[in-house]
Amino acid sequence: MQTRDYKVADLATILGVAPKTIYKYIEKGELITIQCIEKGRKVTKVTLTKDDLLEFKEKYFSLPLENESNHQVNESNCEEILTSYEVVNESKQDKTIEIIDKITNFTLQVTNQHNNQLKEYIDRVIESEKQVKLLEDIEKRKENEYLRQISEYKTKFASLEKENTELKQQLEQERNKPFWKKKVL
Repeated sequence: MQTRDYKVADLATILGVAPKTIYKYIEKGELITIQCIEKGRKVTKVTLTKDDLLEFKEKYFSLPLENESNHQVNESNCEEILTSYEVVNESKQDKTIEIIDKITNFTLQVTNQHNNQLKEYIDRVIESEKQVKLLEDIEKRKENEYLRQISEYKTKFASLEKENTELKQQLEQERNKPFWKKKVL
C-alpha cells in the first residue's frame, strides 16, 4: 500500500485531536516522522499508509467496541475524513497551480508590454540620433562650404589687391612720364 507524508497539523485534523497530542505520540516513538524544509521552514511529517492510519486511530483514539458494526462505522468515518482531506489537499494544489499559472501569464504579459515599450523607446532614440547626425552633417557641410567660399574670396581679394597695386604703380609711372611718352588708353 502507498505511504503518505502528513504534516502534524493535518494528521491531527484527520484524527480529530490537537497537534500537541500527535507530538506526544511522536516522542513515544509510536509514529515515524521525517523532517522536511518547505518554504524555508523546517516541517515535521508523519509517514503512514491508510491502513497504518486506521490502525493508529483504532488503537489510540477509539473507545472499546462492543460489536463489529461500530468498528466498521469508525473505520469508514476515518476513511471518509482521509478521503475528504486528500480531495481538499488536491484541490488546493490545483488552485495553487492555477494561481501560479495566472501569475506567470500576467508577469509574461507585463514583461512583453514593457519590452515593447522599451523597444519603441529605443527605436525613437535611434531615429532621433539619426536626425541629429543628419543635421550635424548638414551643418558641417554648410560650414565647410562657408569656409571654402571665404577662402576663395580671400584669394580673389588678395589677387585683386595685387592687381590694384600693380595698376596703381603703372598709373603712377604714367603720371611721372612726360606727356609725349604717355600711352593713350
